[in-house]
Amino acid sequence: MNPARTLVGTHEIAAMFGVSRQRAQQITSRKDFPRPYDVLHMGRVWRRAAVEAWAKEHGRDLAGVAAHLREKG
Repeated sequence: MNPARTLVGTHEIAAMFGVSRQRAQQITSRKDFPRPYDVLHMGRVWRRAAVEAWAKEHGRDLAGVAAHLREKG
């Protein structure tokens, strides 16, 4: 996997879950969501692996992940 794809922001999380960016912001604000890896000027970023593990633990469908990765090349 491309090292740049190991971190995701709200936009990528929205694409992964197939939801709007606003809904992704709600999800990432949950107390049980992984803590951000870092906070950049553009916003918070998370480790993709932590988001995927959280999704699996909470029964979230990640069907959008494969399509999102194909789209990004």
